[in-house]
Amino acid sequence: MPLQMRKQQQQQQQQQQQQQQQQQQEREQKGEQQQQQQQQQLLVLLLVMAVAEGCGCGGGELLPVAAAAAAAAAAAAAAAAAGSTREPTSGEGSSDLRAASRAALWLLFE
Repeated sequence: MPLQMRKQQQQQQQQQQQQQQQQQQEREQKGEQQQQQQQQQLLVLLLVMAVAEGCGCGGGELLPVAAAAAAAAAAAAAAAAAGSTREPTSGEGSSDLRAASRAALWLLFE
């Protein structure tokens, strides 16, 4: 096999490996983002439930607030994920959660 053909074959193999690695990283990032979004929704829901229990709100009043809080957390996480593919710096993700928590508390005491 001529040298030039071997070089082309090696380049093709390297490109395929790079593409496969990139696809794997993208799949892992999506999985991590979904997991983080679910954790944020759960934290907001738990926060709303704890506040509702502390103020004596009934369960019927809590459901729409919890749903709104979970939706706010999901929207914040989706906006953060869509806005950037880089790793969040310390405290960056928690600001989305704080904003969703404030919105949930505002709905609860409205």
